[in-house]
Amino acid sequence: YPHSNSQPNKDYNVVIVFLESWLSKYVGTLGGKPAVTPHFDSLAQKGILFERFYATGTRTNRGIVSILCSFPSQTGRSLMRKYTDNGALESIAEVLKEKDYPNILIYGGDLQFDNMEGFLRIRGFDRFVGQDDFPEEDKLGKWGVPDHLVFQRANEEFVKFGDKPFLGVIVTLSNHEPFLLPSDSFKIFSPDVPQWEYLNAFYYSDWSLGQFFHLAEKQSYFKNTIFVLVADHGRFMKTEV
Repeated sequence: YPHSNSQPNKDYNVVIVFLESWLSKYVGTLGGKPAVTPHFDSLAQKGILFERFYATGTRTNRGIVSILCSFPSQTGRSLMRKYTDNGALESIAEVLKEKDYPNILIYGGDLQFDNMEGFLRIRGFDRFVGQDDFPEEDKLGKWGVPDHLVFQRANEEFVKFGDKPFLGVIVTLSNHEPFLLPSDSFKIFSPDVPQWEYLNAFYYSDWSLGQFFHLAEKQSYFKNTIFVLVADHGRFMKTEV
């Protein structure tokens, strides 16, 4: 919208970060206990924190449709997994293409899983970085590349856009079963703590997010970027007795 002083509108970069399986009950700034998100909590003090954001499902394939296409999760098979045009949808990539924004999606896993790349290509995304675009030694288990390396790559790719406004999407994955960690230093919870493996992965995911912002703030694109941090979905939790 135009500024009150009639200055021309500015085209900002847009970076959307999907935070795998993040739950508010463990986010410190939202009153979570135990709090495992010191880096996110710090970022929340510098930005706008939405306290009434709710997941539309329990799978990434539903979160992607909801977040990138503003379309609520439906019963039955996810729209991302229906191999049709889905012409009624419009993604943020398609909207920003009208303003000549290039785009890129960075994911440490298999881009073909759940038809992610196929769906998003139809919906206007052009460039993708997946696990096959990382060195083989970077992979950690079946899900692919850990979050901190995905964030490093994302920063490198964003720098390449130079002064041209862009759309960037980062899909994290480390906070997911089997909760593999690149280092034992992130194991701050012991097995006697309920959900201890999940909480350790959550803590690592938050640390990786913090490392990304440490990298990004040194780059010229940083001050001209709107960063959107949002969980991809909710999570079924076992009842502790």
